Amino acid sequence: MSLLNTDKKIILQTRKGNNISNFQNPEISEFNKNYFAKIESQYKNAKKRSEPTGLYNCHGMTFASRRCFIEDPNEILMILKEDDYCEINYKDVLPGDIIVYFSNGDVEHSGVVVEEPKKPLYVPLIFSKWSVHSEFIHFANDCPYDKTNIKYYRIFK
Repeated sequence: MSLLNTDKKIILQTRKGNNISNFQNPEISEFNKNYFAKIESQYKNAKKRSEPTGLYNCHGMTFASRRCFIEDPNEILMILKEDDYCEINYKDVLPGDIIVYFSNGDVEHSGVVVEEPKKPLYVPLIFSKWSVHSEFIHFANDCPYDKTNIKYYRIFK
């Protein structure tokens, strides 16, 4: 259940024409401001690149050009399928590919690859938004999301 006001929505659809549930709310609660200030301090190597906003989340940044908050993990699975994303091997990742973090089988976080992974660890540099907080540039394994099940995607057509 979201703690955000979810009254304002935009029309957002997959390539196949199915609606994607979303909302817009630029407000950030004091709880979230304090929570993410603490989280940010734990990730010294992540580079903050924007001010916090509740207008969009990581999925809204990754899949909707910063226009909205996409909260339901099933919506992301629908986007991946209906927009023809294909899963790729982590060693084949290139800038522009999508990273999706899964936790307990659900989509938890997403972002965009900005630098391909280098040998020997194959950890790419990612651009993502941390919930209602800020956008960050960080390594795939250096963020406050579950890193045990990460998948990469690309659209080939």
